[in-house]
Parts: sequence; structure tokens; C-alpha cells
Amino acid sequence: MVCRLVQGLGVGGEWGGASLVAVEFAPDGKRGAYGAFPQVGNAVGLVMSTGIFAWVSTLPEQQLMSWGWRIPFLLSAVLIAAGMVIRLKLTETPAFRAAREAVEAKQAVEGVKERMPLTEVLRRFRKPLLLAMGMRVGEVFAGYIILTIGLTYATTYTKLPKTDVLLAGTVAAILAVFGYYIAGAVSDRIGRRTVFMFGAGAGLVLIFPFFAVLDLNSVPLMFLVYVGMYIVSVTPMYGVEPAFFSELFGTKVRYTGISLAAQLPSVLIGLWPAASTGLLVATDGRPWPVAAITGGFILIGLICAWKAPETNRLEIATVGETSKDPRSEQALPNS
Repeated sequence: MVCRLVQGLGVGGEWGGASLVAVEFAPDGKRGAYGAFPQVGNAVGLVMSTGIFAWVSTLPEQQLMSWGWRIPFLLSAVLIAAGMVIRLKLTETPAFRAAREAVEAKQAVEGVKERMPLTEVLRRFRKPLLLAMGMRVGEVFAGYIILTIGLTYATTYTKLPKTDVLLAGTVAAILAVFGYYIAGAVSDRIGRRTVFMFGAGAGLVLIFPFFAVLDLNSVPLMFLVYVGMYIVSVTPMYGVEPAFFSELFGTKVRYTGISLAAQLPSVLIGLWPAASTGLLVATDGRPWPVAAITGGFILIGLICAWKAPETNRLEIATVGETSKDPRSEQALPNS
């Protein structure tokens, strides 16, 4: 558990950096497509981990519980070396170097000390931060349905085989490898808001039928609803988040802003899978309360995306630098 907590802290810190590297190095008009690559990496990891666990789950129950479950965890250590090599070879992005030089020049001329990024985010970018957090909440709740809650419900309250449910999650993740990139690329053309709102709207439509289909105990239909929910709902939302969130914050505070926006909701919602399991137990396996709560948070994500400005045409280097009044909604230029 200690190792898992450390891993969570590491992911929380690295996601923002990975997203910024992808977005700020991207050519004009391709920030959505490039920004989707950290999410593609997530899907590849999910394919590998879920696939391996689906394989070890075929072991007899005693062997699985004694040593089989350890195999996926031990194999993940192989990726640590690759991650370290990539991290050590990365350079700062042109946008960040330009912002740092501007700050240093201003300090040299005016002698004014730059504020801490966290202070600047809370002072100038409160609205973008709250909007991004709301969008993240909607996406995370939708994702949990596929990654944990759906698996728990299907294997506990239906007659669907656990291996088949795990395999359905693997198939969904394989398709998401391509889906995340497509969502990001499409957002470069039609806008981040449109793509995100499409995913959130699809989640609202599918959340109740998702559990109803699982109750039919049909493996083909289970595959269909699993893949459908993940691809048409979670994928559009998750795929555009790096570019969308990055474009809500100025360069000097972008790392802090998108990290807070993405990780604070994850911390706050981290107990939802356990809470949803408790809710299923309390209602004798009735999934509708879980579906209703999930739908409510997806609706929050939809509303926040609707309230957010369209950002795909903005100049990434000048976002958040257009206003001098920190008390106004200066975090973004008019879209």
C-alpha cells in the first residue's frame, strides 16, 4: 500500500509535465493531437495491466490469491527504467523558456519578485481551475464505471465470468489507444468543448442502460456496452483534457494549474469505488443509486465544459497574459 501511494504521488506529478511537453512542443493546429499522447500511454498501460491480470485470473483461485496477483505488479517495475531515461533526457519547452526569460528580464528591470505559481493560480486563474476540476470530475466518474465499478458489479451481482469482463475492459482500452488520438485530433478542428461535451452527453445517455445490459448476463452484449461506454463517453473527455486544460492557464503557472485541475479531483474521488461497492451492498445489488450519482457528476462535467471558453485557436504562449487586472476573468482572452 505504501508503494501504491508513492506511485500515485508520482503519477500526479508527472501527468502535468507529460501533458505540457506534448502540448507546448506541438505544431500550430495540432495541440489536441499531440496532447492526446499521454492519454494514449495510459491506455497502453491499461491494456498491458488488464491483459496480464486477465491472464493470471485464469489460475486456480488459491494460486491467484497466493502468488498470481503479484505478477502484474512485479512486471510494472520494468517500466521504471524507461520512465527514468525519458525524464532525464527531456528539455524545457520553447514556451516555458520564453516565459522564464521574460520573468528574469522583468525582475532585472523592475526588481519585482515573481509570485509562487500556486499563489498565481489561486489569484488569477480560479475560474479556469474550477471549470477544469469540474470537467475532470465528470470524466473520472465515467471512467470508474468501466475500470472498477462495472467489474465489481458484473462479477458480484451477475453471472458474467470475471475473465470475460476483464477481457472486455482490455478490448475497450485497445480501442482507446486510437480513440484518444482521434478525439484530440478532432478537437483541433471542431473545438475542445464540442468533443468533451459530446463525451459527457453520451455518458449521461448510457449510464443507466450500462447496468441494465449487464443484468442480461449476455457476454456479447456486455462487450458491446463496455466498449461503447468507454469509447463514446470516456474517450472523448479524457482525450482532450491535456490540450484543453493546458490552454486554460498561462505559461508560467500552467504546470501547477493543470496538475491541480487533474489531480485534486482524483484525490477527492479516490474513495468512490469503495463507496460505490458499499452502496451496492446496502441496496442489495441495485445499481441505480450508483448510476444516478455517476450521472450527476458527469452532468457537472458537461456544464463546466459548456461554461468554459473554446481554446483550440488560442496562441499557447500568450494565454493568460492579456489582462493586468487580477480580479477580473483575465485568465483567458475572449474566445
